[in-house]
Amino acid sequence: MPPVEAVAQHGPSAPESDRTVADVCVQERDGQNVLRLTGPVGAALIDELTKHLRLCTRPGAPDLVVDFDNVTMLSSTTISALRTSLRRAAESGVQASVRCQPGTAAQQVLSLAAVPTVKQDEPLGT
Repeated sequence: MPPVEAVAQHGPSAPESDRTVADVCVQERDGQNVLRLTGPVGAALIDELTKHLRLCTRPGAPDLVVDFDNVTMLSSTTISALRTSLRRAAESGVQASVRCQPGTAAQQVLSLAAVPTVKQDEPLGT
């Protein structure tokens, strides 16, 4: 599936250089799915993110790592979709974890939302 581009403008007529691209993609790595998010993850990306999360948490799916290492902003809808997917994964027997770099905006928001994360230097899926 090609990356989804969600362009966030800073101001009503922001120049091309001030736009930020968000992306979501799934890769298989070492027998597990790695869902990588990049940029500001908000309303423009939520439908695509939700589709990927549903596919990755269905019964019989490989274990899942949701990688927030390169996320610059998280919306409340993103947190809600993530929580729903983590519950769905547990109910489906899929081991799911959330990974992000310590001290990043994503880690701080996930911590405030009480979403457990693993550090970047920890092996994926632990």
